Amino acid sequence: EQYDWWSIKQAFAIEPRGHTIQNVGSVHTRGGRALFFPNLLQHQVSPFELADPSKPGHRKIVALFLVDPAIPIISTSNVPPQQKHWWPAEPKTDSLLASTSDDQGLIQWEMVRKEWPIGMEQAKELRKELMAERTWMKEKEASWLKTEWNFCEH
Repeated sequence: EQYDWWSIKQAFAIEPRGHTIQNVGSVHTRGGRALFFPNLLQHQVSPFELADPSKPGHRKIVALFLVDPAIPIISTSNVPPQQKHWWPAEPKTDSLLASTSDDQGLIQWEMVRKEWPIGMEQAKELRKELMAERTWMKEKEASWLKTEWNFCEH
C-alpha cells in the first residue's frame, strides 16, 4: 500500500521522512577502559579539555581491530617489516638471503628493494592524500545526513 511505512518503522525504528543515518547513542569513556563496536557503526571522537588546563596532559587513542580467529588473515608473523630503513642495504647482510645459494633470491631481493617498501617522504605524501580523502568524505557525509527516507512505492 502507498506509504506503508509502519512495518519498516517497527522493524528498524525508522521514522517516515526521518534521517537515513540513525543515532544509536553515545558512550562516556574513562581512562583504563576499552570500547569495542562493530565496524559498520560510524563513530566520532569528541574534543576534550583538561580538568586543570594549567597542568600538562594528553589523550591517547589506541585503535584495535578484532578479527574472527576462524578466518585466516595475513599477520605480522608472515609480513616483512614495512619501514625501508629496517631493510639491509646489501643482500649479503640479510640472514634469509645469505642462507640461499641460488640467484633467484637475489633477483627477488633486487626487485623488492627497488619498488618496496616505500620511503619516509613517500609515506608522508600518501598520508596527506589519505587525510584529504577523509576530509572529502566528511563533507560528503554531511550531505548524507540531510537525506531522508521516502517510502513511496514509486
